[in-house]
Amino acid sequence: MAIHEQIISHSVTVIHSNLVNYGYIIRLTLLSGTKVFISFPKDPSPVFVTFTDGMINAQMPESRFSEAYHLLQSEHTVFLSALNLSGLQTVNLTTDPQLTNMLDLYPPERRPEIAGMFSASGERQSKTGP
Repeated sequence: MAIHEQIISHSVTVIHSNLVNYGYIIRLTLLSGTKVFISFPKDPSPVFVTFTDGMINAQMPESRFSEAYHLLQSEHTVFLSALNLSGLQTVNLTTDPQLTNMLDLYPPERRPEIAGMFSASGERQSKTGP
């Protein structure tokens, strides 16, 4: 899990291959040293965020590539959050330095349900920014 971690480097790949179902890849390195691989298939799989030791693999719809790339090209610091917890999955990029609570990403009416997911798992709901 990564909650509002600063991205310190990125690379972008455009690919056309019959071996994969995506045409774009963004690789990130977070301030913590965690590596992130984001692919952009037309139709992401139902489980679109997975974690292994020191690595996050995520998928976003192909239609979101330009937006993600634009954020990384901005002159602002970019942060990543990625979560897969009790059926709640999210991966997001933001330039908002104050967005340290994952609940702020969701509509107010969904926040109690999502807070309950955090509480049931024993995971933290927020962390202090870098």
